[in-house]
Amino acid sequence: MAPKRAALAEANKKLEAANKKLSGIRAEVKRLQDRVALLEQSLMKATEDKNAAMAQAERTARKAQIAERLINGLSGENTRWGAEIKRLEVLEGKLVGDVLIASAFVSYAGPFNMQFRQSLVNEKWLPDLIERQIPMTQGIKPLDLLTDDATKAKWANEGLPTDPLSVENGAIMSNASRWALMIDPQLQGIKWIINKEQANGLVIIQQSQPKYIDQVRARCPASCGCGCAATDHLVLPSRPATCLHSAVADWRCSRSRSAVAVLGKGQRLTHCRAAAGDQLHRERLAAAD
Repeated sequence: MAPKRAALAEANKKLEAANKKLSGIRAEVKRLQDRVALLEQSLMKATEDKNAAMAQAERTARKAQIAERLINGLSGENTRWGAEIKRLEVLEGKLVGDVLIASAFVSYAGPFNMQFRQSLVNEKWLPDLIERQIPMTQGIKPLDLLTDDATKAKWANEGLPTDPLSVENGAIMSNASRWALMIDPQLQGIKWIINKEQANGLVIIQQSQPKYIDQVRARCPASCGCGCAATDHLVLPSRPATCLHSAVADWRCSRSRSAVAVLGKGQRLTHCRAAAGDQLHRERLAAAD
């Protein structure tokens, strides 16, 4: 029995030594595994940083390419801009004569037909400007300053006829400082005005409709003008002077700069301005006094 016990004790000692060695090996394995996990995290973070850097580099490269194309494009535009500046400088020197022709056309050519308008421009005004040596654009036409192709197309969509006379009439009405009197037997002008001013709240009132004066009063609050105001427009198809005279019973002008109008026996309006302008309003006040 003694030899067996001695062998058992020796085996237990070996087992204990082996277990200690195994524990050390397991601890070392755990340490290595922890280090591997840490290295994997570092590798993942480095990979993400690398991908982000590559993406940023690609974005920067694209921006650089766009900037290069823009610079190349602007270098080409530099020539055009320089030529445009020179052209505008030339136009500025000739602006006086061009504006004289356009303003004279708006002021005086309205009542006449196409033949007489051309006679005024080509036989009267242009030779006079040349004789007085007023700088102007060679071959200038009033419509060159008063309108453009886009505006003409817009007017055509609104119902204005596209013939030269109608376009000239539209340019005169759009650039005049006062409301123009239209002789419109074919009702083309009124159709154009209705379509043009519809977005501005145009209201059409006829003298034949009942209580049209109430409509005038409703469209003429103290904050806006009487008749053709900033937000509401009044179109009178016949006898406009008689209608306005019957609507506006009394015009007065106080000592202040405020003008006063009374509609019939009702509403009293202050700061009432005619749509044609303050000067026309003062003339009407003087005539009424």
